[in-house]
Amino acid sequence: MAPAEVTEGAYRMDLKQLSYFMLIHEHGSISKAAAAAGVVQPALSSQIRKLEAEFGVPLFVRTHRGVVPTPAGDRIYQLAVSITANIADAKQELSALVEADKVGGRIKVGFPPSLARGIFSPLMTNFTRDFPNVQVTMMEAFSGTLTEWVIDGRIDFAIGAVPVDVAGLRQRKIHTDNIVLISGQPIAGGQLEPCRLDNIPGLKLILPSQAHSFGTVVRQYLEEGKIVADATVEVDGTSGGIALARSTDWAGLCPFCAVHGELERNQIYVNPIVAPELKWDLYLLYDQKRPLTAAAHRFISLVERELAQLKKTWTELSQATAIA
Repeated sequence: MAPAEVTEGAYRMDLKQLSYFMLIHEHGSISKAAAAAGVVQPALSSQIRKLEAEFGVPLFVRTHRGVVPTPAGDRIYQLAVSITANIADAKQELSALVEADKVGGRIKVGFPPSLARGIFSPLMTNFTRDFPNVQVTMMEAFSGTLTEWVIDGRIDFAIGAVPVDVAGLRQRKIHTDNIVLISGQPIAGGQLEPCRLDNIPGLKLILPSQAHSFGTVVRQYLEEGKIVADATVEVDGTSGGIALARSTDWAGLCPFCAVHGELERNQIYVNPIVAPELKWDLYLLYDQKRPLTAAAHRFISLVERELAQLKKTWTELSQATAIA
């Protein structure tokens, strides 16, 4: 069978040739790349010369310490990473479709505290029922830390990470949540009564940690007068902030996903915020060099299903209470 090929005009490049090029780029040495590939150095050098001849530009500069990629070499490497990741993703998707009952392995996923509190329990109940052969490790952290863990390879992917411009990272927005005001008393009106954060008398506000992706925005609004509070306190933890708001005369800010369960049980006052607008974007983030497995794809699909249900709940509440 002929090797798979990537074609652009008259240019033809097989995937083995592409993998050799990537190894040289990553190792900065033809000899080290040859050892990693299990081939002799002259064979690898020959493949790179063919690539350079096809493209009509040098891809590496040879030095006494190894090789350094040219701008063209760097650009081709970026494209090569994307191509190989797409092929790996396609294989995993096909595997999941053809052998759904055989999905197994282990996945390590990162969640921010608010999302973990809101959906992880029903999510895991459904996932372990449908995919009993998959072992899940969930690590909880704020958005910035999740992003660092993806980059470092500590987790396979994160839901709720901060989008960053780093080569090789794939990211897409999968949900936008609404930030709500929560309290144990009707500080801002009755249950689900919309409120403004610049005209609540005597507001004592629990601030989210600056490590949270919307924490910086809240502080900016305080400086600009879009949020007015008589007193503030920072609580570095979702559960701690909710517990303080529920049991005292302090009010807090958190994503709706974190408190929809308490709202259903009528254990806390939830006031939608009409001004200033506060949203929380949730991004899926993973490294192209570590493509998602079939198990990871299934897990993410269930996350999106839970988030879609959450959005439906918010829409129904909005229609019932005329939330803008």
